[in-house]
Amino acid sequence: MPIGTINIVSGKGSSIGDVIIESPDIAAISFTGSTGVGEYIASKAGIKKLHLELGGKAAALVLEDANLDNTARQICRGSFRNSGQRCDAISRVLVDERVRKPLLDRIMEEASAYTTGDPMDPKTSMGTVINDKAAQHIDELVSDGVKRGAKLLCGGRHRGLFYEATVLDGVTPEMRIAREEIFGPVIPVISVKDEDQALALSNSSEYGLDSCVFTENINRAIRISRALQDGCVTLTAAPAHGVGHFPFGGNKKSGLGREGLKYSIDELTKLHTIIFTQYD
Repeated sequence: MPIGTINIVSGKGSSIGDVIIESPDIAAISFTGSTGVGEYIASKAGIKKLHLELGGKAAALVLEDANLDNTARQICRGSFRNSGQRCDAISRVLVDERVRKPLLDRIMEEASAYTTGDPMDPKTSMGTVINDKAAQHIDELVSDGVKRGAKLLCGGRHRGLFYEATVLDGVTPEMRIAREEIFGPVIPVISVKDEDQALALSNSSEYGLDSCVFTENINRAIRISRALQDGCVTLTAAPAHGVGHFPFGGNKKSGLGREGLKYSIDELTKLHTIIFTQYD
């Protein structure tokens, strides 16, 4: 690549962010982070291309015909991997009341295998959360849920920055943990009557990054996936966008644009039209 193709300016966003955002020499901005910062960038950037990959509140919709062994395994993987510190982490489980109890039994069994410790130890399944503020935020959401009637089935404690794998049952849509991004290893379980209620609750979120659907009926899965207001829907597995072979990005407060090997190039490309005419 030519010299100057890549330039790195290091420093605090609060010090250099506005300079970069407002610079007339910068034609496009790609940002991954919180919705609050993304909205701030949009308010400052003016008329230039924006590619924003922001917060998420991924729902796992578990229907009564789901394979519960696979579902429990995928939900724990989706909620606990990287200590839940991923925008695409499963952040709420909307489960048909007819299979809530057997699913919870399997989730509890799976969750027991997720222990915190030295991330360099192959036996460790979860490391730390990023800082004290993050641990306190997770704690606040869990505590709010318990105070409002949710049942703490496991976890809910932290030692320094090591937050335990946590499962909350009896979560209701009014609780903060059902609405806010957790960014921690917590599984809030919300019981629903049927797929229509699950779909309505999932779409009621201000976020729309991704979600996942667990059912053994492919036609049902596709129908629900088309109705979900998320940028990406995964069937019978936890969301994970990998290296970007397919477009990934959010709707609503989860961002603008799509990323991926081809799609990121498209996002940062200016269309230029030349029109040929024939005169008499």
